Amino acid sequence: MSTAQASQSSNPNPNASALLWEIEHFQGQGRNALRDTIMMRFPNTPQMFWSRTCALHNGFFGCDHSLPSATTQYSTYFRLAVKTPQNQGLPDYDSPYGSLSYEWSEMGFLSASSTTWNVMICFNVPQSIITGLQPTLPTLLGDILGPYALHIPLLEQLVELYDMSVSYTGGTVDILEKELTKPGYQETETTAPGAPSASDKQRRTQLAAMFEISNHITHLIETTQIAAETVDRMRLECESYAAVQKPVNLSLAPRARKLAFLHSMLRGLSARTRSNEKELAGAQSLLTNMIAQDNHEVLQRLAASNSD
Repeated sequence: MSTAQASQSSNPNPNASALLWEIEHFQGQGRNALRDTIMMRFPNTPQMFWSRTCALHNGFFGCDHSLPSATTQYSTYFRLAVKTPQNQGLPDYDSPYGSLSYEWSEMGFLSASSTTWNVMICFNVPQSIITGLQPTLPTLLGDILGPYALHIPLLEQLVELYDMSVSYTGGTVDILEKELTKPGYQETETTAPGAPSASDKQRRTQLAAMFEISNHITHLIETTQIAAETVDRMRLECESYAAVQKPVNLSLAPRARKLAFLHSMLRGLSARTRSNEKELAGAQSLLTNMIAQDNHEVLQRLAASNSD
């Protein structure tokens, strides 16, 4: 039994469409029937695209076409993954602990275009992509036909998701750093010998939060780097296809430049994620030293108590 939900974009031009599908896990004949139906429209898609290996992959890109271009459609198949905050916004910096809630979006895409139409199917995309993509699709005929016409508005939405995730983790690292540099905790009550102090408990809570955010940063480093490489591959294929077009296709070169711009954006996000990782490593080192110092003071108080 298969379940699928599809909504076609409200693009005023019928020659271009982006079909946004959310396909749940299903088994048996239903899954094969749906796959076979899609393959009829996208016959150049490799069978491996439907494999478990590709389903768990963080990013790849492939394309298929022939020369002259009129003899077959230009097809692409690719995958991207992004880890985004579930609240779709920046964290509450006044309460960073326990608010680090993320959701994986492991997305697959198929596209096909000819001289008269353009179609893309998007699997498992977040609702925010659907909402943002529909009003931004091109409306002029020259902007919606041919390869990579639909890729660019889609990637623009995805770059915003990556940026949101990087900003979320970066902001949380900043607030953790600020808390560590505040004046030390002042005891307001007597602590029993050998018992952890309130400041020690707080620092252990901070250490747990740092461990959690470090996992998110590690995932972001991987996904932003793979996304940048995937978009760069699109750019190269777009440029190479434009170079062999006779007569010259005037729309491909501008699209290649836009893909180059998006690639640059993703590289910047990847670099910022690595900076967040280094900042977090420094904060973790400082906090570990603070905890060690607290433990040393506890042992000193315990030794003094035993000597009395």
